[in-house]
Amino acid sequence: YRYTDQGLHSFTLRLVPHEGNWSGSSGLRQALLLNEPPLALETHAHAGDRPGEDSFGSVSAANVDLRALKQAEDGGALIARLVESSGRPADGTLRLLGQDYSFQMRPLEIKTLKLAGGRSVEVDLLERE
Repeated sequence: YRYTDQGLHSFTLRLVPHEGNWSGSSGLRQALLLNEPPLALETHAHAGDRPGEDSFGSVSAANVDLRALKQAEDGGALIARLVESSGRPADGTLRLLGQDYSFQMRPLEIKTLKLAGGRSVEVDLLERE
């Protein structure tokens, strides 16, 4: 590859001091916030049917991130992809639209869950049980 890396390049760097090794730090979460900042959408004023402040979803384990949420290919269910990001096992709850789904994760595991009817089932990347 004779012509790679030509032209101008720009980088963003953030230094985050912490104690101990990387698994005890918030480095991965800080990197996510740097590279994928939260997106706020503004809309017109209306009465609406939701409270003024609410949460669509949350994950109880601090070392687990919800990285993707989509409708299942077969229709009615949701597919959630969770990632354990600190190298430690995690037990937690994923709360979506007021419904709780329990999970257990191994260190650095990526887990795909099919959520339907108040229950979660682990599936593969093709959404097969």
